[in-house]
Amino acid sequence: MIKSFLCCVFMLSLQLAQAQHCQIKGKVLEKKSLSSLDSVRIEIYEGSLMYKIIYTDPSGRFDTRMFQVISNVSFRIWRQGYERRNIRFNKLKGNNVIFMDISLRKITPEEEAKNQRKEEKKVKTKTKRKKYAKPGKRIFLPF
Repeated sequence: MIKSFLCCVFMLSLQLAQAQHCQIKGKVLEKKSLSSLDSVRIEIYEGSLMYKIIYTDPSGRFDTRMFQVISNVSFRIWRQGYERRNIRFNKLKGNNVIFMDISLRKITPEEEAKNQRKEEKKVKTKTKRKKYAKPGKRIFLPF
């Protein structure tokens, strides 16, 4: 009796978990020629934590499913030689299908080098931290 009750509860919870999802699908295109781009990396973040990484197929399409309610979702889309794009949503609710057609502009090597220097500068500023005295350590002041 107890086994059958627990089995029913488990099956019901599985059905509810499967029913509540958010599906995101779309296509990534090159901006000028409108040709599809393959192997484009799409990183999905929830806040500052990485949730999932997906890649487009040879026809430029992508498709993924996510849990029912996720807040502060951002998509970072990039491929070598093309601009980087960030797309943000405040909240994704369950049982929705979101279609995103994204176009990426091809960038010149000079722009790419400039973007790389900018990223390196961000990393350097993040690593610079203020030095504070450690707890329990004596500091002698020069006066």
